[in-house]
Amino acid sequence: MIHACLIASIATGLVAAAPARAGVITFDTAPLSGTGEFTGSVTEGLYTYSVLSGARYVAPNGNPGDDVEGYYPMAPGTQTGVLTISRTDGGTFRFDRLDFAEVSTGGNSGSIGSIEFFGFLDGRTVTSGGDIGTAASTYNWIPHAIGASDGPPNPTINALSISIPATTEIGPNGTFSFFSAIDNVVVTNVSPVVTPEPMTLAVLGAGLAGVRRCARV
Repeated sequence: MIHACLIASIATGLVAAAPARAGVITFDTAPLSGTGEFTGSVTEGLYTYSVLSGARYVAPNGNPGDDVEGYYPMAPGTQTGVLTISRTDGGTFRFDRLDFAEVSTGGNSGSIGSIEFFGFLDGRTVTSGGDIGTAASTYNWIPHAIGASDGPPNPTINALSISIPATTEIGPNGTFSFFSAIDNVVVTNVSPVVTPEPMTLAVLGAGLAGVRRCARV
């Protein structure tokens, strides 16, 4: 009886120690190579982001800090890199919002750029969406909150992919490029965190309280 009560008390403490909580992926820990090209995998807090395809450029142009940008080709055309995000413990989460910017180089603004994202649960696509913006010569960061235009909004997922294109064009004023950039990806844990960090003492406290109750039974 005491053993069963003790197990139940500790389990209750563990569940209470891991409430759903939001986190922000800022990309400020991404490694920079000599050119700023990022092709690896980085863990930031509870989440890991990596390049699934193409190449991404990490630059200190974020909102604030670093951001991840489209890596535009030198020849005319479009290159789309795909960034994937998942929890390091394999748990589930919701994708809530991000900041994005559309940037033009070479003095030509007005091109329309876009980002696109897909949410997956065990390999199955459960949501998709995106946004568009007009490219400017400066980083005009735009918040995109996941809402009714993204279908369906805020489902439970365990993997997220974000497409970040970059394009080089030859126009009447010469060759120029425009690209998308993202920063501050906000996610919320859905499944409990496997190893809650500062909550360990709270778990022990809840378990010990249960021990005292069990001892009086």
